[in-house]
Amino acid sequence: LVGEAEHTLTKLADCLADSSDPADADIAGLSYRTSDGAVVHNEEPEPIADIDTLEYPRRELISDSDWKQWYYRPGMGRPTDTILTSRGCPFHCKFCYRLTPGYRTRSAENVLGEIKEIYNRGARGLFITDDNFTINRKRCVAILEGIARQGWNLTIKCRGRVNSMDAELAKLMKRVGVHSISFGIESGSQTVLDAMAKGTTVEQNHNAIRMVVDAGIQCYADMILGYPGETAKTIQETTDFLARAKPTGVLLGGLYPLHGTDVFNESKENGSLVGDWGLLESPPWVKLPWMNDFSDLQREIRKIHRKFYLNPGVLYRGLKANVNHLDRKSVV
Repeated sequence: LVGEAEHTLTKLADCLADSSDPADADIAGLSYRTSDGAVVHNEEPEPIADIDTLEYPRRELISDSDWKQWYYRPGMGRPTDTILTSRGCPFHCKFCYRLTPGYRTRSAENVLGEIKEIYNRGARGLFITDDNFTINRKRCVAILEGIARQGWNLTIKCRGRVNSMDAELAKLMKRVGVHSISFGIESGSQTVLDAMAKGTTVEQNHNAIRMVVDAGIQCYADMILGYPGETAKTIQETTDFLARAKPTGVLLGGLYPLHGTDVFNESKENGSLVGDWGLLESPPWVKLPWMNDFSDLQREIRKIHRKFYLNPGVLYRGLKANVNHLDRKSVV
């Protein structure tokens, strides 16, 4: 099933239920193998313009015992359920593979209705899985204020974008139970951020992290090393940035260019792409002038991780944040 599959899946299920051949139904978004071994890709479905029209997931089909045992995230307790309140992204980072075009949001009322179902079943942890929950500030505030009005005692994790964060919003998020926020920081070097077409600045990254941490929320920085243009100087800038900004944690990985992205196409064209996305191959990577092998990049990643996580201040802040979280929340 290719693309947004809600309608594709229900049409396929209808065919299977009445024993008809899905190949005869010409279902948009369906790929299948015929009896003679040929692979057929039907036309992709149109993205769902109004995602408020989609029904809530049928969580009651999962038994209470399975739901409480398996639905959780570390640090958030059991059960922790998930919700997606928007689709797509309005930005165009050159490393990002956008599965669907455009940016579409559910209304605050629609989102709060689903959270009510989740809460009434007993969940006290909520992971908002949007790429950028904070982009539409008015809608974000409406959802958070709705949670506050209902008095729902939730531990919430979400993702945000640095240039849509401000101190007032961070304080509101803390008040309604936001436990941690992850930002796509990507790099501590403005040179690399510009090469990525990230549309953010090092200063915005620093300020967003500090506003979130100062509000008492854990802040995690997702970062990429090895983007074209990365040098010893930009690596040092990233190392220095982490020392100054002091996020709660950092997840730093090497660049694996995804098929179809700008960085994949450009690296393939200029000959710096090593490998491809073959089924039995290792992921491709971009060879930079100072690299002999991908292990050279991995070594730099380990150095940054060690320097960051072995800092006594980082260890203390992480321990303190988790102790404060345990004191504040009890989960079912």
